[in-house]
Amino acid sequence: MEARAILETGVVTAGCISLGTYLQDKANEEFQLHSLGFLGCSYILVLLHQLVPQFNPELKRTDASRRLYRTKADPGIWCCAILPLAYVGYSIQVGSLSVLETSFLLFTIPLTLVHYNASNLTQIAGALQLLWLRSHLLQQDVFSLGLFGVICVVFFMLLTKVPELLPRSFTEGEITVVLQLLLTVILSLTLSVLKGDVDIQDDLSPGQKLAVVAFEGVLLGAIKYWIARQLTTGRATPLFYLAFSTTTLTVVLPLLYQAFGSTFPVDILEFILQNTTRTRLLILWTILIALSGLIVYARNASIAGGQVSSDQRKVFHLVMMAVYVPGLLMDPAFLWTSSVIALGVMVILEVMRMDRIWPLGSILKKNYRVFVDSQDQGEIILTPLYLLLGLFWPLWIVPMDKLESSDLRLYAGVISLGVGDTMASVGGSCMGRHRWPGSKKTIEGTCFAVISQLVALYGLHKLGVAVMFWQSIQAVFLTSLLEALTSQIDNLVLPLYMFCLLSIFPT
Repeated sequence: MEARAILETGVVTAGCISLGTYLQDKANEEFQLHSLGFLGCSYILVLLHQLVPQFNPELKRTDASRRLYRTKADPGIWCCAILPLAYVGYSIQVGSLSVLETSFLLFTIPLTLVHYNASNLTQIAGALQLLWLRSHLLQQDVFSLGLFGVICVVFFMLLTKVPELLPRSFTEGEITVVLQLLLTVILSLTLSVLKGDVDIQDDLSPGQKLAVVAFEGVLLGAIKYWIARQLTTGRATPLFYLAFSTTTLTVVLPLLYQAFGSTFPVDILEFILQNTTRTRLLILWTILIALSGLIVYARNASIAGGQVSSDQRKVFHLVMMAVYVPGLLMDPAFLWTSSVIALGVMVILEVMRMDRIWPLGSILKKNYRVFVDSQDQGEIILTPLYLLLGLFWPLWIVPMDKLESSDLRLYAGVISLGVGDTMASVGGSCMGRHRWPGSKKTIEGTCFAVISQLVALYGLHKLGVAVMFWQSIQAVFLTSLLEALTSQIDNLVLPLYMFCLLSIFPT
């Protein structure tokens, strides 16, 4: 019996119960109540999958497929419930819960459990759960239901295919969270555009238009490149530029023309340089990018082939905080647009690094080497992408028109990663003596994390962010415990967990 895994499950459960208890009083519609009931029953099944193998080691997965996942971490099945809980929790609080997107996120939980444990009991429980929201789904039109079914099937298939294509890059829980995010965005965009609910030219702000076009361009370009690599044994570099150039000509430029009109280059430039605030943010971000490049160059020049330590890597957490906090305080909408574009750029750079695409591939591969985290066991390096995802998760869950710099939930990634995770690493390295059961993390490091996050909350309060004392202490304490106990990549899971806890009270 592994004490650390049991403690980790207990911390996650405590947060889920806290949010569920709060939301029970807030839910005032039938679909909201049904969604909460679905989540509650689903999490009971998740708990069984988490805890039963700990008390009966013979039930732990030892099949060959387990080798496709990160070997230095637990499966982390509990992760499949965090994004649905965060989405449902926020949506109930603001009074807007989309039936199809919510149903998809909820259905991914039993689909995940059936995929990783195809026992008769799990399949029967999953089938019964799929009937839970049947009445709400049948009220949708045929096109929406068909697309919903296709996305669910794609999710189930990708749970198998992605680990086969990128072995040892994920745990079972991590790949579930990534697929939930990606497919929910695709489902939402497809429904909005094809059904005519959203007109790109008239209904979206300039920032939303630019972000949607950037996301679709990178996604389609990456899919084209992957297909081309599967169908040919030719060199990667020509295929890479062919895939993205044809995507630009056939998808990106027509979408930009549709969204902005024939003067789209001028319109985009005017949006970016709309006021002095955005100009100042761009200058600040450019300086921070240059500073990061200098740090990487200096560390590679001095490290002599070794690896940097965990606390040295946390300097990038501080850099990302310096990007995020001023942007959120000064211009949340511009930060939202920039974050989507930044994610697309990072995906492209990672593809170039993996396949040594000229001219940056070899340079990136060489300079990334000393910064690789021990959790990056596969070919793809995900911790930098997860850092960006973790910081910007809250920004993407909250609709763009509801972004307020005074909303504490938007700082979940900053508090948990930029402050808590960084100070836990630094404090644990300097003063750590007593370790948590089965973990390399120290109790002293966790104390540093708690104290530093409380100080950060006080600083945010002075900047005008709404902070409620006791609820904030609960969120900080539980998130710090999860950071110490989890074997999942904390860049991915900590911000979502803290977002759930910060949703317990209005801000």
